[in-house]
Amino acid sequence: MKLLIVHFSWGPLDQLLLSYVSHALNELQAEYRTCPYDRARELNEWWHPELTVFFKPHFDFTPEMAKDFKVHTVIWDFEAPYEIDTLVNNANFIGHCLTPDLNSFKTLQSRGLYQNRLHYSPYACDPLVHREIDWNYETKPAYPYRSDICFVGNAMPTRIKFFEQQATFLSDYKVTIVGIGYRGLAGYRHQNIIHDYISMDEAVRYFNGAKINLNLFRSKDDCHFAEDTFNLQPLSPNCRTFEVAACGKTQICDNTRNPELQNLFGDSIVTFDPDKPESFQEKFTELMQNKTRREELAKNAKAIALSKHTYQSRISEHLYHLLA
Repeated sequence: MKLLIVHFSWGPLDQLLLSYVSHALNELQAEYRTCPYDRARELNEWWHPELTVFFKPHFDFTPEMAKDFKVHTVIWDFEAPYEIDTLVNNANFIGHCLTPDLNSFKTLQSRGLYQNRLHYSPYACDPLVHREIDWNYETKPAYPYRSDICFVGNAMPTRIKFFEQQATFLSDYKVTIVGIGYRGLAGYRHQNIIHDYISMDEAVRYFNGAKINLNLFRSKDDCHFAEDTFNLQPLSPNCRTFEVAACGKTQICDNTRNPELQNLFGDSIVTFDPDKPESFQEKFTELMQNKTRREELAKNAKAIALSKHTYQSRISEHLYHLLA
């Protein structure tokens, strides 16, 4: 199968996601090319792909763009449900749609859009990138990455609220927070706050260096620039869930993505109620006091991620069968 992947922007996240998909396609020995949209028409005319994937299209993607491609076409969305309007507006012009959020899937399905051409495809991991690091935590290379609890992700209103509520409780632990927007965060002056973008390789080191990785999901109120006239609350876990799991490290998540988080990972990831500060404190304390349980949870989550939730498995399930 000749596969053309068309991308629409080239920011750090776009490059990262496309690299995961490229690694998976290489493992599958697929014949594929990637190109920006302004070169897609030209490449389509002379290379004649059998399947064209519009990868992470933004809100300015129009039906006119899709009409130029006469072969099988797919929108592979990575921003659901925040840009669901793009999926709705192009339903009559695109062959298939892959969305990583269950609420987006159900909303499109209830409106009769895409019909049997709609596919629920959650985020996944890339085993070549998201991996367990076997290092001695007492050695110098490991020291900067060690923490009791680590969070990697940019600041958003619900996340700031969480950290402010937990500042006193977490003051007794070694905390690492990585992301834009936490500079001057009250109560964390003596903690390890890294106000910067970091590479995924660096993020993986922090995942591996933490006893517990914290995962705080975005709420619909955190995204003020969404192209979402339905005002949907996401129902599926974010990409970080799969990345940390593949690293074989313990994570604790807020419960706003249950029951789908449990459907995907069973009981291998601990959750807490974000509206009850004591819920996090109790769950976190239990994990900190029980190293054996932390290791068991991490081992189970890793096994699930690597066996069921890789980008290679997503491609095999949702792209290859389209031309069968």
